[in-house]
Amino acid sequence: MPRRSAPFWSLVDQRGPDECWLWTGRTVGKGYGGYGRTTAHRHAYVLTYGPLPPGAVVRHTCDNPPCCNPAHLRSGTYQDNTDDMMTKGRWHQGATPKGATHHFAKLTDEQVAEIRRLYAAGGISQRELGERFGVKQSQVGRIVRGSSRRVLDSTE
Repeated sequence: MPRRSAPFWSLVDQRGPDECWLWTGRTVGKGYGGYGRTTAHRHAYVLTYGPLPPGAVVRHTCDNPPCCNPAHLRSGTYQDNTDDMMTKGRWHQGATPKGATHHFAKLTDEQVAEIRRLYAAGGISQRELGERFGVKQSQVGRIVRGSSRRVLDSTE
């Protein structure tokens, strides 16, 4: 059981020993709790287990940023944290998903290929293609030029 620090623990919704104990105070980036000049989960770790070695980080075994349950917290290195992230599939190469997987994508990869095919065949304008597929002419232009949605060659 964590050492008591009433002001801090009053901001933690302490549930069962195996459940996440959610921080109810202010939050900082990516949903982590903020407490003074540190994060809430780091403060919970130090209150429970004592000071961290220089350069150490506090990792969540539950992958839940607002959790302050000491049973879910482990100390480690930045590399340990990165390894956890990759092992658990939380790492995504590149800052933003590309193509049809991007959250703003309006067209499937098949629709992009169809736009290119129809335009190359001639007889239809970029504006008409945009109207047919529900995108602006400028987007159709980027698609047919290959500056939007990478053009795949037959070897890929």
